[in-house]
Amino acid sequence: MVGGGSAAERIAFRDNVVVGGTVRLGYPWGTTNEDVVCTGNYAEGLVVRDFRRGTIAKNTIVAHSNVVQLEAAKQLLLTGLRWNDNDYYVTDGRWGQCAVVEGSQSRGLSFEEWRKATGFDTESTLTKGSPAKLQVTLRPNAHEPGRAHIAVRNPELLPEVEINLRGILEVGQKFRVVSAKAFFGPALVAGTFDGQALRLPMKPVTPPAPVGMTDTELPVTEPHFAAFVVLPD
Repeated sequence: MVGGGSAAERIAFRDNVVVGGTVRLGYPWGTTNEDVVCTGNYAEGLVVRDFRRGTIAKNTIVAHSNVVQLEAAKQLLLTGLRWNDNDYYVTDGRWGQCAVVEGSQSRGLSFEEWRKATGFDTESTLTKGSPAKLQVTLRPNAHEPGRAHIAVRNPELLPEVEINLRGILEVGQKFRVVSAKAFFGPALVAGTFDGQALRLPMKPVTPPAPVGMTDTELPVTEPHFAAFVVLPD
C-alpha cells in the first residue's frame, strides 16, 4: 500500500509474489498520486487509486471476484495510465469480474464492460478458474553472489519441485536452502552445487511463533505455496 496525505511519486512495484492478500496502490483517502509502475507481479487482487500516470502491465492477478479495481476520489483518471498485457483469473465472479469506484459509487463490471469503460486491457486475458501450472519465481540477490529468493506456486500439489540454480551458484560452491518462514531453522537442502537441478520439498514448515503471540495459529501455505532463500555456505 502506498499513498497518504502527500502525493506518492516514482513508485515501482515490480516482480513480486503476493499470496493471501490484495495489493493496493493508493490509499482510500489522501491526495492524488503522481506515477507508478506495476509490472511482472503475481497477486491475489489489485486496486489502483488516483494516479495521474502509470504502467500496469504483464501482471498475473487471481481473485474470487473483482480481480482488478480502479478507484478515484471523484472521477477516474484514465488518460495517463498504460494498462495492458495482464493475465487475470477469476475463480467465482458473482460480484463482478472487475470494478470501478468513483467517490461513493461502486460498479461491478464484466471484463468486456471493464474494457469499454476504461479502454484498458485490450490485449489482456481473463480466465475463469485458477492458474493450473507450476510457477517458479527465482530472484538473485543483487548484493551477495550465491544468494537468491525462490517463490513457488504449486497448484498441482507436487511433493517436490525442481529448481535450476545455474547462474546463481558456481559448480563446487557450498550452499544451503532455508524456508523464508523459518530463516534461522534447519536447511531444507544443503550440499555442494554440482550443476544439476535441486529438488526442493514442498512439505509444511512450522515458523517460529511471533514474540508475545504464542497462541497465534499461523497459516500453513505448503504445498500450495512456498518461499525459499538460497544462501552461500
